[in-house]
Amino acid sequence: PQGGYGGQQGGFNGGGPQGGFGGPQMGTQNWYNSYAEEVLRTAMAQIEGDFKRLDKDGSGSIAANELTSLTFSGATKLTAKTCKLLVQAFDKDRSGSLEFQEFATLHGFIHRLKSAFDARDNSYKSTIDFAQVKKAFNQESNLGGIPDKTLKKIVAKFATPAVVSSLSAQKGTDAPCNLSFEEFVQVAAYIAHLKSMFMWEDTTRSGVIHLNQEQFFDLVSNA
Repeated sequence: PQGGYGGQQGGFNGGGPQGGFGGPQMGTQNWYNSYAEEVLRTAMAQIEGDFKRLDKDGSGSIAANELTSLTFSGATKLTAKTCKLLVQAFDKDRSGSLEFQEFATLHGFIHRLKSAFDARDNSYKSTIDFAQVKKAFNQESNLGGIPDKTLKKIVAKFATPAVVSSLSAQKGTDAPCNLSFEEFVQVAAYIAHLKSMFMWEDTTRSGVIHLNQEQFFDLVSNA
């Protein structure tokens, strides 16, 4: 992004439940700030309850394997692979787990993805094609603006072999992609992780980062 990230001002500062959770703490500017607003519009008490239930050892953080037992957006449960991708996207301190503010952000992220997916599942087959995936991400402006060629490569990382073959054979956005919600979340989480890694390096919010070889390899190895 040129000239900074734009979007909402503020962001989650992380931190465990010191003397109660409270609402999302607004501070530094992050690409995922709008998900903080989503949390403010949802039942914070439910999110707090989910966090406490999953944090069985009282450590103040939740690992990816613990997220698999949580139901998002109604009856949606996510696999270990998806939960790992989601933790990577919002784990700012790279601890391998989510503190409460990071967990609350993830809640808002999943809620918005489910709404975007359901709005485009016009056939009620619980899948959407490549054109709808792109529209969903463009609507979710934090994830949009990715060229078709690049987005197809990202989708191919998580889609079934049949979908990958179709994407390779088709040009433009007409490929019969048929991504499930699980795959859709995986693609979104991967994009979110890339954006987060860039943002965490772009401390001046200029839209440009400078890396030496060691830093580059470290960044790529975490992708």
